[in-house]
Amino acid sequence: MAGHCTTEPDGQLSLSATVFSRDGSKFTRAHIWGDTFNEAGTLGFRVCAEPLRQDARDVIDGIPH
Repeated sequence: MAGHCTTEPDGQLSLSATVFSRDGSKFTRAHIWGDTFNEAGTLGFRVCAEPLRQDARDVIDGIPH
């Protein structure tokens, strides 16, 4: 799993999340923008929820423990 957040030149937050298998053959991605740091928690929740809607749970469950 990976996440990345930057502040765009216009002040918006750009958040991305990726969930991928060890060999990289399966992955899901999400990317959203938001207006301010005041929304950072909500944006983080939303960008993490999107891969789960894309069956990221299957990818996570397939990773050996």
